[in-house]
Amino acid sequence: MNESVEKEQAMQMKAQWIGLQEDFLQGMLPGGGANRLAENLLGLKAAGHPPDSVTDAAIVAIAAAQDPDGSWGSGEVQHRPPIAQSPVGATAKIIRVMKDYAIPARAQEFAQRIERARAWLVKTKPVTAEDYSMRLAGLYYAGASQADIKQSARSLLELQRPDGGWGGNPYMKSDAFATGVALTSLIESNAITTTHSAFRSGVDYLLSTQFPDGSWYMRSRSMKLQPYFESGFPFGHDQWISTAATAWAAQAIAFEVSAAKIRPAQER
Repeated sequence: MNESVEKEQAMQMKAQWIGLQEDFLQGMLPGGGANRLAENLLGLKAAGHPPDSVTDAAIVAIAAAQDPDGSWGSGEVQHRPPIAQSPVGATAKIIRVMKDYAIPARAQEFAQRIERARAWLVKTKPVTAEDYSMRLAGLYYAGASQADIKQSARSLLELQRPDGGWGGNPYMKSDAFATGVALTSLIESNAITTTHSAFRSGVDYLLSTQFPDGSWYMRSRSMKLQPYFESGFPFGHDQWISTAATAWAAQAIAFEVSAAKIRPAQER
């Protein structure tokens, strides 16, 4: 891992919100809504960024955006699958950042918000593969019962394809995004271990579809809203979603790499 690049990315994420702290404290959200803020906070947390005035302001805005039923919306007027298409994914991500960057003085309120979100996740019916994956993750983050977590994990495992992957929906072939999200949710929730056959099959699928340069390709299926520009990532007009797919796939495989370092040789 290139730590200097990681630090630079974290600072870029934080820098875009520094001038909007007053807006956040008034409950005003940027384009992409609470879901976008949550994704940025997840990135900051992964980079080891501690709570500060920027994360506090962002959490205030996120909390205020919770819907009466306990969920949070995807943040987009037009759904942009698979990254921003469902309140299930948004709610799961927000539960996690509300725990990671909780404001101590509002701990009781945040606990109540998380409980409402958990209750909504238990009742909601997943539609897409990401829904099933993020529902499992969200239930785990919210401290749901083992019965609810196991049931959610079983439902997700039932969607795994013969090729080892998961597809975005029943009508699409397996892809790196859906597979990476599924494997990550299953491992992070402790529903399975890296020795489980479903995980082994999923990793095999990802490795078989990885490009020589280390990336994974995924075709965009979202409405084009912004002018195209070249970021340097492969795949031209499909580079945005391919970046996300590559990130999820790499995260899933990283669990295998970490486990292999401590697994007895006869189990590898």
